[in-house]
Amino acid sequence: MGGRGAGSGNGPQSSGRHRRGDQRSVHPIDISKGKWRGLSLEKGESIIRKRTREVLLAYDENGKLQAAYQGNKQSVAFPADLMTKKGWTVTHGHPKGDANFGGTFSFADVHNFNRSQWSEHRATASGKGEMNYILRANAKSNKKGFDQRLSRDEKRLERRYNAVYERVYNKTGNHHVARQRATGLLQGYYKRVAPQYGIEFVSRKKDYRYGR
Repeated sequence: MGGRGAGSGNGPQSSGRHRRGDQRSVHPIDISKGKWRGLSLEKGESIIRKRTREVLLAYDENGKLQAAYQGNKQSVAFPADLMTKKGWTVTHGHPKGDANFGGTFSFADVHNFNRSQWSEHRATASGKGEMNYILRANAKSNKKGFDQRLSRDEKRLERRYNAVYERVYNKTGNHHVARQRATGLLQGYYKRVAPQYGIEFVSRKKDYRYGR
């Protein structure tokens, strides 16, 4: 599993779940027309959740859609200046893939959030029993501290993730179950560690209602 390191400088950043298949070029979506125009967060996530390729949507502090980007099956690139948008909410889809389960934030996703000025970062997926994964920060959150902690822990977490996945798959022969179990390891880490740095981690299932 594991995440990719976030880009630096003026090049594109990338949000995704694998080391291979990174999308390196930015592909903006025209949000001035069609179904993207005036899209709310709820409606936007209902669209991108079911897609087979990642799409990223960026909403300003007033909840207005300001930008959208098309990705591939494993990641979505976005311009580096998006990281500077204070108070914005950024969401992206996690396609189900062969395991039929989108899964929680990658390490790259969390690093992007910690190194940005966003107030909220979300991943949305349509696997069985999943819907939204959410990280929220406020003025007192210590994003830098959480970022440094994850950097220290991620190699160990990746080894444990792979071990759980392989053990469950060898026992069941089921990629979906193996990914669910391995993802649960990361879920537990985020739920336990993020609050230590004043960051809220929320996992919402299909009974989730909007109106944050």
